[in-house]
Amino acid sequence: MRVWMGPKYNDTNMYNQLLSESLEGIGLEVNDVKRKQFGKLKRGDVLHVHWIHPLYQKNNMLLFMIRSLIMVLVFAFLRLKGVVLIWTIHNLYPHQHKFPALERLTRKTVIALCTKCITASEFIKKQVVKEFGVKPDKIAVIPHGHYQGVYGHQGKNYREIYGIPEDGYVYLFIGAIKPYKGVQQLVESFNRIKSANTYLVVAGKPSKEMEEVLSRYQGQQNIVMDLRFIPDEEVADIISMCDSFVLPFQEITTSGSAILALSFKKPIVIPKTPFVDEYFTPEIASIYDPSKGELLEDAMKKVQKVDPDQVEPVYEHILARLDWKNIAMQLSEIYQNRPAPSISRALDKG
Repeated sequence: MRVWMGPKYNDTNMYNQLLSESLEGIGLEVNDVKRKQFGKLKRGDVLHVHWIHPLYQKNNMLLFMIRSLIMVLVFAFLRLKGVVLIWTIHNLYPHQHKFPALERLTRKTVIALCTKCITASEFIKKQVVKEFGVKPDKIAVIPHGHYQGVYGHQGKNYREIYGIPEDGYVYLFIGAIKPYKGVQQLVESFNRIKSANTYLVVAGKPSKEMEEVLSRYQGQQNIVMDLRFIPDEEVADIISMCDSFVLPFQEITTSGSAILALSFKKPIVIPKTPFVDEYFTPEIASIYDPSKGELLEDAMKKVQKVDPDQVEPVYEHILARLDWKNIAMQLSEIYQNRPAPSISRALDKG
């Protein structure tokens, strides 16, 4: 079976590479597909796409419509040709979209053309069913795999580099910094609760608007702003120096950053969402509910009480559920249009 992964590699996320390698590990051929290669696909091949909005989005409405139509026609032609079309829906809609009605129509049409769609949680599946009027059996739920063993250590001491004492408690935000990720709220919350021995590290490349916002916090006491793209080879050492992750996202469906924290067995502070409920337990996550008036800063205080030794078995159980080989086997069944094994909550204790 030939799988054409769109994309096989992603410059800002290891997810696609890990997924592709896991499929290759069970004997499937996985190719990186570009738009100009769609014509090479043959009957029985699998086209597995992820983020489709770059194929059609434009700020000009007419161009948006033309590109959407071209994409839909190409997908329809491939389906008529006998190609299996799979779409992993990571987000209900792109984080930025100018024409909501056209976005909905385009995505609904693509779903209709797909052989099968995939989501990483039951909640996202329910959202897709409700928003686009999809039959539930059109969508399979396959969890997001872990990042254990992916990022190697270089042996750098980032506490020393950042000027943080070994006995200091370190909160970390790592990843691309965009408005919806709540980093400004995180900094302000930290400033309200910080003590002489608590530190906040924000490591990642900000968008242009966030670069201006965060510049005002540069040089503040006990706050480290490492505002740049963090290369893969530095990720493990930076994460190793922290005590907990803080991810106060204002929008969240599936979070690779949250899975990264889980993979390094770091407790996490995160707002309550159905995704969080499916992937995390209170033993390893300080979960707060803004809709009930619960505060980020209270959750940040609470996470300091997590004992890493006591929660080790919880991490092991969850990570076993997110094993890439299991995910590859489930995907292989879907590619062959067979029902994947029933997938319960990632945290199911059964």
